[in-house]
Amino acid sequence: MFKVKKIVLLLCMAVLPLWAQEGGQAGTGTDSSQSAPNWTPLLNQSTLAFSSELNRTNYVSGGVSLGSTFDDNALNTRADRMSNFGYSFLPFIELDQSRSRLNWRLNYAGGFVMNQHLTARNQASHDFGLQGQYRLSPHVTLALRDHFLNTTGFYDQVNQNFNPPTGGLLQQSNQFVITPQVRQVGNTASAQLEYQFARDSKVGASGSFDLLHYSDVPVGTSLVDTQGVAAQAYYNHRLVGQNWFGISYRYQKLSFSPLANRTFVNSVLLTDTIYITHTMTLALFAGPEQVNNRIAYVPGVTSPANGPPRSKFWSVAAGGSFNWNGKRTGFVAEGSRMVSDGGGLGGAVQLISADTGVRHQWSESFSSQLGVMYGNNHALSRLTSPYSSLKMVSANFSVTRTLGNTLFLTLGYARDLQQQHQGLPAMVNINHNRAWTTVSYNFKRPLGR
Repeated sequence: MFKVKKIVLLLCMAVLPLWAQEGGQAGTGTDSSQSAPNWTPLLNQSTLAFSSELNRTNYVSGGVSLGSTFDDNALNTRADRMSNFGYSFLPFIELDQSRSRLNWRLNYAGGFVMNQHLTARNQASHDFGLQGQYRLSPHVTLALRDHFLNTTGFYDQVNQNFNPPTGGLLQQSNQFVITPQVRQVGNTASAQLEYQFARDSKVGASGSFDLLHYSDVPVGTSLVDTQGVAAQAYYNHRLVGQNWFGISYRYQKLSFSPLANRTFVNSVLLTDTIYITHTMTLALFAGPEQVNNRIAYVPGVTSPANGPPRSKFWSVAAGGSFNWNGKRTGFVAEGSRMVSDGGGLGGAVQLISADTGVRHQWSESFSSQLGVMYGNNHALSRLTSPYSSLKMVSANFSVTRTLGNTLFLTLGYARDLQQQHQGLPAMVNINHNRAWTTVSYNFKRPLGR
């Protein structure tokens, strides 16, 4: 069994000395600004960036990354494991600009990925991200975000120089499953509008769309395409200092192909966001959610005379995130319990997840990063999932050495475990050992100056 609690506890113990080492440099007390902080962390991405990196703007940066990856179970199988070396050539560029009313950032990484034993999956890779924030009036702000991905393998984990925009805790798709190295095309888009109608009150609405499609799937493996649509409306009020309490209504629709079933989720969540300092934030949410899982007719299992079977029930959604962006340390810890997609392995699931990571700069030329992920997926219906429950734990560690001012060398290792219950007492275990090394050249130049 997975000793997740011990792992998370050890990671938190490791970050406490780093926090003390920085002497509370992120600031003490409450942010002196009396205006409402922008957005809610539950709808926006947490990051391991240092505080100095968050303040960088009006720059064009880019470079090229040469990488080699190794996976000792590229097909994600219990037996007949196949090892695979991958090699990548990936140029990347980022444009970041701020104006009085408009802030925007564009990321693009594209190149070619080759595989030693999976030559049929050699392909060009593309990763594109665009996000912008426009102040329509002194109290109304619009934010747009889009992320497109077309690649294979665990390219996202390796390319640490590229940080495309993704959603927050309430907008993320299921990342807590392990799938084979297959070609995947994904797109995530969202829009958010916020209006601060009083000094201590604001309302907002957001909508998001997620699409994930798999192709070139190996024989004997079945992956499920996923499409998700979500909408949310919220009201936040400042209780004291920078403590914002709120309530939100969230609607979510999940569709799966080739499965002809849909899942609808309606939830009412109480939220509490505490801006401890301008670089440290704690956000919590909890509330009931109504789940309506509509399953299409399955020959030999359900009766068409009775119509499509439905499973409607009430559940509890809860979670939170903590993000600290110090001068030399970045720390993120997130956890949640909610209905989510199956991550490509089946239909909708009840997902209990935890994700934590720490990044620290030991000197001007040396930094390291450590992360742990845990997910417990319970299928809402055995008719749409090949498992009754699926547990995943992943731990990764990497070190980066700066060679001069523009050249970087990164070495990394990850250990992944997945435990799949197909109906008691049956159980299937899958594990991976993954390693990578990258050499990258980076540049940064002022933009529009």
